[in-house]
Amino acid sequence: SKPDCSKAPHVVSNSWGGGRGTTWYEPVIEAWVAGGIVPVFSIGNSGPRCDTANSVGPTVDKRMKPDISAPGSEVISAYHTSDDAYRSLSGTSMAAPHVSGVVALLLTRNEQLDVGNVKDLLFKNTDKDLVSAGTSCEGIGDDVFPNHVFGSGRLNALKSVQAQTKMLTK
Repeated sequence: SKPDCSKAPHVVSNSWGGGRGTTWYEPVIEAWVAGGIVPVFSIGNSGPRCDTANSVGPTVDKRMKPDISAPGSEVISAYHTSDDAYRSLSGTSMAAPHVSGVVALLLTRNEQLDVGNVKDLLFKNTDKDLVSAGTSCEGIGDDVFPNHVFGSGRLNALKSVQAQTKMLTK
């Protein structure tokens, strides 16, 4: 029997470790995007040096990473020790769900957005007044966007929704 694509998720949030430079997953991501599924991946916690994407870009094949940054320090989250346990955690695994949540918010308001529309709304409506250590990777400073420290900037849900509202009312 054929799969029922109406039951496909709208966003898939991933937080894996290891495998830097591995490309085996690319056909899966391409299939998700072709099916209208927004892929979100944490980048890892190997930084803060340049060329550790796992955390700070560029990738091993010199692509710009990360795409975007999101809150990931001291996030209160459910924890595995019991059904009602919570713990303050930090890392990109705590940031990826913020991105997925904003993707879900945008798609709830308009399910017809394609992956490119979602990325544009996220990446073009970020905060760029960010504090960092003045890192420069591949000759790109962290005050020029996109860069290998913050990507397109820090996720801003309100700005993304406001830009979507303008798009929907045209």
